[in-house]
Amino acid sequence: MTDTLFLREAKDGFEWIAFDGQGQMLFQGSGGESALFDKLAEKQFNGSAIGVTPGDEVLMTRAGVPSRQYRQIVQAVPYVVEEQLAADVEDCFFALGDRDSGGQVNVAVVAVDKMLSWASRASDLDLDVHALIPECSLVEDVAGVSAIIDGDRVHIAGAEGQATLPVGELPLAVSLMANAENIQIWVPAGDEASVELQVRELETTEAAVELVSSNETAFERLCRGYRGDEINLLQGPYKVVEKRSESAVIWRSVAILAVCAVLLNVGSKLAEGWYLASRAEQFEEETIAIYKKTFPGDRNVRDIRRRWNAHLGRQESAGNVFIRLFSRSSQGLTAAGLQLTNVNFNESRGDLVLQIQGGQSEALVQYAQQLNSEGLNAEIGTITQEDGGVRGSIRVKEGNAS
Repeated sequence: MTDTLFLREAKDGFEWIAFDGQGQMLFQGSGGESALFDKLAEKQFNGSAIGVTPGDEVLMTRAGVPSRQYRQIVQAVPYVVEEQLAADVEDCFFALGDRDSGGQVNVAVVAVDKMLSWASRASDLDLDVHALIPECSLVEDVAGVSAIIDGDRVHIAGAEGQATLPVGELPLAVSLMANAENIQIWVPAGDEASVELQVRELETTEAAVELVSSNETAFERLCRGYRGDEINLLQGPYKVVEKRSESAVIWRSVAILAVCAVLLNVGSKLAEGWYLASRAEQFEEETIAIYKKTFPGDRNVRDIRRRWNAHLGRQESAGNVFIRLFSRSSQGLTAAGLQLTNVNFNESRGDLVLQIQGGQSEALVQYAQQLNSEGLNAEIGTITQEDGGVRGSIRVKEGNAS
């Protein structure tokens, strides 16, 4: 866990306290905004922040909404709790929490103008304030009813929920709560007398009252009760957009680029595959056409390769001579750096004329010599110089040149 700073507004500015990931207090204090940021700079604090809002400005209640769809719950809650409100529904903001053990939705209600003021204040601070939590929701419910004395106010929590009230109303509030046989009241050391009257009044109800004093401040006591499942008021229009670190942004950009590269590569492979497939289909059609022209009497064209080989093995027709010459003379063109541009076969003479394009005339000469070395009769015809290369012809016959 990262370090966490809790802060709430006070008469002279702010009251603050910071804890590390293990719950150990790092520092605390109070003062104006400049004093706060001086302390943060001094302690090199780089964690997140939680704003603690006045509990007496928030109504903590529950709403029985059977729907499980968040949108429907948001729409229904204001009208379910409307009778508990002292203001019009339109003037209130409703924040939703988890469901309790009875299936009811925990709800925090605050005036819209007050919520707007708190959210604006949190946004104006140069801090990562990711949550606003009412004071009373930070009370640890360690007994039937638990209360924390905070000056002239008391934060109380029990089976009926949470609330922040004037200290004088503590006995009345407890009397209205269920499971109030055990009451634990926490008070800062030295302030026990401020709640003595309320303790005595509670003791007359035969309730077991435990008064606990501590050297902690009331604010520290509240912040130590933070669990993480409290209702965060920063919802809906006030929801905080998570700030991404520079490194996270960089890695996200790298990930996006990597995905784009993969998609581009896959797309190019698919396009290449489609192109090759279409060319193969075209070549197949051309091959069938040549085969039918060469062997017009043969209707069996299901396996062109096998049929070609069969014809080559048993016939010496002009078509076979052309195929044999073309097969032998065209095999090394690519390796020699030459490109075949045209083919002309003279059936009466039995020779094959290859129109070839290359970079240098020497390549044509060497290729003709190679064909002669392989048992063919190859003669160079014309060689014409062109921009950036040469164009020429080679006449090929069966048998070595004399």
